[in-house]
Amino acid sequence: MRAADRTVLLADHTKVPGHGTIVVGSLALVDTVVTDDQTDPAALAGLGEGLAEHPVEVLIG
Repeated sequence: MRAADRTVLLADHTKVPGHGTIVVGSLALVDTVVTDDQTDPAALAGLGEGLAEHPVEVLIG
């Protein structure tokens, strides 16, 4: 992921916020999150917390 020009995370509402047992990388390495319209808006708002120097674009579709 560190070698990529852009990293996109695809996660539906069942995966946001993530509480899985596998961590692939820090959210600081993600540029864009694509999710569905059933995702909790509060969970989406929390994606950028603590990452002011690296904003995360969120696309809902």
